[in-house]
Amino acid sequence: MAYCEMADLESLLPTGELVELTSESGDLPDEAVVAEAIAQAGAVIDSYCGTRYVVPLSPVPDLVKALCIDLAIYQLYSRRDQMPEVRRRKYEAALKILTDLSKGLATLGEAEAASAQSADVAEISSATKIFSREQMSGW
Repeated sequence: MAYCEMADLESLLPTGELVELTSESGDLPDEAVVAEAIAQAGAVIDSYCGTRYVVPLSPVPDLVKALCIDLAIYQLYSRRDQMPEVRRRKYEAALKILTDLSKGLATLGEAEAASAQSADVAEISSATKIFSREQMSGW
């Protein structure tokens, strides 16, 4: 499941810049390259969030969408030789937030109750009791 769309990236990057990052030739962004970057960003998010939440996250929290956009843009820039400092900082900040989410130091807000796993709750089950105090009292 994609946590963001190409339109989300286009809202932050000028079309010419997106074309430079994705297309080897042409005047339009390569949608397959963008989709791959978004998929890779989603995989990173799932790997961190999967420790505390049922993934893929649905509905997609706003925080996750924003993180996916930053990670996907970083992924696109990593295809080229130059990496703007602001993109590197946003990537590192996204990983920090994901680390905090995986450790339980941050939450996804409203989606927390809906998608939290029962990993923090101990559950015990056993077979039916064979012996009781009453049965054993004569021994």
